Amino acid sequence: MRFSNIFLLLLLILPCTLGYSQNKVDRVLLKPAEAPALSTLPNPLELHEDWWEYFNVDVSELPNRIDTFTDSLKVIVKESSEEGKEKIAPLVTKIESNLYAYLLAKTQPLEEAHPVTTIQESYHVDEIVKLNRDIRNREIIFRADEEDFDERKNQISSGLDRLRTLKANYDNAEPRSEQKLIDGLKLINFQISLKLAEVKQHRLTRAIEIDRQVIDWERKELESARRNVVSDRDELKQKQLELDQAQSRWNQKSELLREQEASSITSFDFSQRGELAKLTNQLLDQKLSRAAIEEALALNVTILRNIELEWVQYLNFPDEKEFKDLDEKAQQWDEDIAVLKQKLREWQLSITRDIQRAQEWLSLNVDVDDDDSQAIRDLQEKILQESEQSLVLVIQLSNDIQDSEFLLGLVNKAIATRKGGFDKFIVDVWDTVVSFTKTTTTWITQPLFRLGKTVIDAWAVIKFFVVILVSIWIARALRAAIKRFAIKRQGVKLSLLYRVNRLFQYLVIVIGVIIALTVIGFDFSNLVLIAGALGVGLGFGLQSLFNNFVSGIVILFENQLKVGDYIELESGLIGEIKEINVRSTYIKTNNGIAVMVPNSELTTGRVINWTHKEPFRRVQIFFSVAYDSDKELVKKVVREAVLNVPITLKKSWVPEPRVFIESMGPNSLEFKVSVWVDDAATKRSSYTQSMYLWAIHDALTENKIRIPYPQLDLHIESVLEKRTFDELIKDFKQNKPKE
Repeated sequence: MRFSNIFLLLLLILPCTLGYSQNKVDRVLLKPAEAPALSTLPNPLELHEDWWEYFNVDVSELPNRIDTFTDSLKVIVKESSEEGKEKIAPLVTKIESNLYAYLLAKTQPLEEAHPVTTIQESYHVDEIVKLNRDIRNREIIFRADEEDFDERKNQISSGLDRLRTLKANYDNAEPRSEQKLIDGLKLINFQISLKLAEVKQHRLTRAIEIDRQVIDWERKELESARRNVVSDRDELKQKQLELDQAQSRWNQKSELLREQEASSITSFDFSQRGELAKLTNQLLDQKLSRAAIEEALALNVTILRNIELEWVQYLNFPDEKEFKDLDEKAQQWDEDIAVLKQKLREWQLSITRDIQRAQEWLSLNVDVDDDDSQAIRDLQEKILQESEQSLVLVIQLSNDIQDSEFLLGLVNKAIATRKGGFDKFIVDVWDTVVSFTKTTTTWITQPLFRLGKTVIDAWAVIKFFVVILVSIWIARALRAAIKRFAIKRQGVKLSLLYRVNRLFQYLVIVIGVIIALTVIGFDFSNLVLIAGALGVGLGFGLQSLFNNFVSGIVILFENQLKVGDYIELESGLIGEIKEINVRSTYIKTNNGIAVMVPNSELTTGRVINWTHKEPFRRVQIFFSVAYDSDKELVKKVVREAVLNVPITLKKSWVPEPRVFIESMGPNSLEFKVSVWVDDAATKRSSYTQSMYLWAIHDALTENKIRIPYPQLDLHIESVLEKRTFDELIKDFKQNKPKE
């Protein structure tokens, strides 16, 4: 499928909703009545479009306006009926709470940028590990802020739909009625909530920007620290002491693990009879897993302290012996960390599964009647508690392993630098890839523009086009598969194959566009807005394009015109259909000229299809003979001649060639021969006429049948009957004018 056609298809499918801002939606929701002044107190019974402008003032004046407005609402509550107070009072309380929350959010200062720390000339091992952990913590906060931002953005987006509904209810309520008042208060309360969400979203935007700046700076500092690691003898002693403590704690945890294993074996019910026995065994397994996780935590700390000690040892004594020891131990640490990571994944899966099962059981069995059910519930609660505690340890182990991996990565880089050659090259390439990935990730997450209510960044654009390209690839692969199937199945019409291929291509592309829009977060809920914007586009610049697109679909479905047909248009264009595309149809004339005809011209204009149902047709050849020719002989000779022409269709159900006298002309008898020709001759009219005229001429000549030239017999009533020729000459000379 050509990319121009794909572009046109995308242009028709994509809704024209770029730049439809939230403020514009607000203006649509609250239609203008009579614009109030900024000091006009909002009246729930007569809300104007710009009622919020009453609160859109300087922060110093906002408290007074809030107090004035809430006091007016309290008066309304007092004047309401007892039945109305039950509905109105809670709404007024919510409005008051939201307004003061809005005031608090507006008065709080925005987060200021963190002071930039000075990059040191040198760093110790502990400082590097702490700096890396700080970056990870900052990234966790950054991701949480981004998730909160997206969630708040979705809340605002869905809130606008809710606000539209509330506005419709308010407009439809009976004027000056209690229901009108209630609907007005609901509308006020909800719009205040949206304004509060907007303020919080703005603060999150600021926090995200600051977090991004801090992370970028700390990464630069970490890169500098990796190149300027130092150590001294005091640090070496301290690291040895820390390793001894870690080793001692690991030994304790290993002993506790062995005790727990022995206890589990002793208490395990191998019969597995009854629900209580199964749950008891599951609880024992959870306790054993927790002991194993605690032992793994202690082991990882021991590995980390080993790495720190050996690296500090190497920094203080960078001789060849220390370097070899460090290289050998680094390989062992790699293996130990890989084993810990594998166990970590297994624990995460099993603990998450146990938590989910326990929560499901407890949610379905809130009330229990008998002792057995209560015992089962108690065990489920213990399993849930034990699993949740184990999950916390698993998360801690994951973070600790990242510290070990980071420090081991620095050691491996130092080893590769010392070795030089290919090892250093691999490490440098890997560092470049990691740095490029981080920089690219930061860049592609920057917002570029808005598509309706959806913020689009570079990553979303990349995902969109990747999905589109995959859709194109699938469409082409499907087309090739259908073609291979048709080749194996004899008798499949090429026109049918082409039509099926085209329709499947369009279908796959349309589905791909919908998936691509879904991937980037496009909201399809507001179909009315999409249809309206698309209708406006079609009513102006896209009208002709849409007309041709629909005409192309009609052509494919109607099967009145298909690839391979030989057609003639009202304009006089004659040729064979080669392709039916999204916007136009490609027709090739007998002169080899490619003509692109808009699809709408084929559906609205008169089209002659010479090969509509059958690929063959009847042609008529005209010729002339002299008046004195034998007509029966002419008929016989010409009939035999056209039958011998190779392109003549010789089928039992096709009439044989027929010879007719068309007219009696001034110089000759005008004959016409009608003959059916095959599909090859149908599309080559000039060639067909030439072959038959050639054969007819040869046949007439061979049988001595005269083909007359155009001639005119002149009959003169001569005066020679009364006068001689000499007399005429004499008379001419006498009457000759004088010079």
